Amino acid sequence: MTVPGARDAMTDPTRCSTCGSTHLRQDEDVFDTWVSSWLWPMSTLGWPDATPDFTNYYPTSLLVTDRGILFLWVARMVMAGLEFTNQVPFRDVYINGTVLDAQGRRMSKSLGNGIDPLDMIAEHGADAVRYSLCILSTEGQDLKLAKEKFVQGRNFCNKVWNAARFIGMNLDGKPAADPKKATRLEDRWIRSRCADTIARVTEALDGFHYNDAAQDLYRFTWNDFCDHYLEAVKGRLGTSGESVPGALPNNDTSSPDREMARAVLLETLQSTLKLLHPFLPYLTEEVYGAVVAPLVPRSSAKLLASEPWPAADASARDEASERETAILRDALRAMRNLRAVFGVPIANKPEGGVVSTNAADGATLLTANLGLLRELARLGAVKVGIGEPRPPRSGVDTFDGGVFYLPLEGQVDVAAGVEHLKKKMEKIEGASARSNQTIQRLVRGAGRSGHRRRRARAPARARSRATAPAPQPGGLG
Repeated sequence: MTVPGARDAMTDPTRCSTCGSTHLRQDEDVFDTWVSSWLWPMSTLGWPDATPDFTNYYPTSLLVTDRGILFLWVARMVMAGLEFTNQVPFRDVYINGTVLDAQGRRMSKSLGNGIDPLDMIAEHGADAVRYSLCILSTEGQDLKLAKEKFVQGRNFCNKVWNAARFIGMNLDGKPAADPKKATRLEDRWIRSRCADTIARVTEALDGFHYNDAAQDLYRFTWNDFCDHYLEAVKGRLGTSGESVPGALPNNDTSSPDREMARAVLLETLQSTLKLLHPFLPYLTEEVYGAVVAPLVPRSSAKLLASEPWPAADASARDEASERETAILRDALRAMRNLRAVFGVPIANKPEGGVVSTNAADGATLLTANLGLLRELARLGAVKVGIGEPRPPRSGVDTFDGGVFYLPLEGQVDVAAGVEHLKKKMEKIEGASARSNQTIQRLVRGAGRSGHRRRRARAPARARSRATAPAPQPGGLG
């Protein structure tokens, strides 16, 4: 029971001030909330007894918490650790941001603006929800969350799943090649990008920069591995059906070039799944067990979660291949951009394209990889040269080291395309004019606000002189 009137907490009461009873017993299970919670790092491990858990796991390493209880709880735990064990209970504290609604308000039942994570998991999957939160949560900032933002994680999971299915269809048996001996540009490039991504993601996770790690993995998996490398090796696997350098007949399964492509695919997929596992544990575990595990040496562990973390292979770094591939990808962007701007139908393969480079080494690089560029951009014959003239009635787009011209005669309605571009220009110019007007209003408003602030800071006597009426002619002033 609670003894009324016992104001001196340091003195044990002898009788109840209400009924006079002397049969008093202190409840041994009652403990002040903050007094008990500051012992949490120790008491959960068996302290004050020297239990095996306490001996093995104290002090701990990391505390994940909210900024609102830094002084109410975190600081108290540190004080208790130093007082009773002479050790701090943890060395690192990771502070989560607050999840807000799309308008920046705290989620609450009264506002009805909460998002039930179980509903999102049922709609998109647990991995999609986890990855969306990781990639959206910028370090040190609160997160404005809306239901539609989970679509990004869902689409990424679908991308990984479909890429793994495609690779699995082409890994009919262990590849008979060593990826470290790869010589083709695309193979050397993806191995270099993978090694760089391993190093960057490892460094980000070690520094608790989870958003940076998620962003790096997104760019590598989606842009580098899926959108470029997988498309680049389809001809070597015999699955593209296109006549490009390195393409194989669909029934050729013994080509050394095909085996090297399969070996690099397997190596890259294995490393990518390991890097993605902390973010997509269910998806990566499923794919790894079905596609990768039967073809690679494994440790005694039966799960991907227990496999060793990938190590960056310094010998795989190839800056030359990254520079060259960056030029090729920029040229490919220019080719695709012209098709999109002028609305060239996807089924058409325009002839007569011209790539004009600024230097001989650029022309050599583009010529060597022209077949791949034509396949990925869906173009017909393309001419490559130094300082080539612009064909008549052609669209133009620049890239790093040159210009691409696409003849449009017979491909699209040129007059309609020009009219479409004029309308876009008018729309851009209108938006620019409105932005300039807004800036001018803000500048004028800032000037008036500054004047008011200066007047407010001025001494009262100065303000009175400034506001006093001027003397009238003939007056006594």
